[in-house]
Amino acid sequence: MKTQWPPKSEIVLRDFNPICSFLWDALDFGCERANLHFEEHGIVENFDPWLHSHLARFHASRKLKLSNLNELGFEIQFLPFSGLWLRSPTLDVRVLKVDRRADPATGLPSRRIQAQNVSQTRKDYYCQPSMEFENDLLSLDGIFALPRVKLVVLWETNGAYQLSNMELACPKWLNTTRRLVETHWWIPLDRNSTVVSPSDAIQGPPITLDDVDFHVSEDDDTATGSHDLR
Repeated sequence: MKTQWPPKSEIVLRDFNPICSFLWDALDFGCERANLHFEEHGIVENFDPWLHSHLARFHASRKLKLSNLNELGFEIQFLPFSGLWLRSPTLDVRVLKVDRRADPATGLPSRRIQAQNVSQTRKDYYCQPSMEFENDLLSLDGIFALPRVKLVVLWETNGAYQLSNMELACPKWLNTTRRLVETHWWIPLDRNSTVVSPSDAIQGPPITLDDVDFHVSEDDDTATGSHDLR
């Protein structure tokens, strides 16, 4: 029997829902602490948005670790470019900061910019594990083991550098230009809702999260590990 891959959104969301409110609280807290850092040092003119993202990620991770996510089966790690990585036996969740930029065609701030190079490691954030050869997924004891479903949480701040919104995406792959992310489904997350419903998912073959851009760089030092850009 062919296994559906990735699983239906309701199955994936069943595993994601327990951590959704924790992410809102943690990133809210992280942004507040980052703003406090600049206020305490009287930094106004030379405000550094990249440092703000980095500090927000640091304090958000502390908040998440104090929330005992390990009891829900999640472990937390840092990712480059102010990212967080939450892993459970079933999910592989990358929490990534994005910035809005004006669309050249309309002048409106609709394009999301993901500040990262295009190393193969980061391309893999957006590509689901293959299910082409199911026999390769048999464990040593003969029990069928599915790979983790990859999810991406994109978070943004408003003009006051407070958390403004988050989106959850189940990526499929990068397109041929490697600058756009096609998704199985994606969901604008509601701050006031403790449960993400499958009915909220925007689906279709294919759905393109068509405004996540990659900064193209000829020299990608992160691929060789010679630079730590966290």
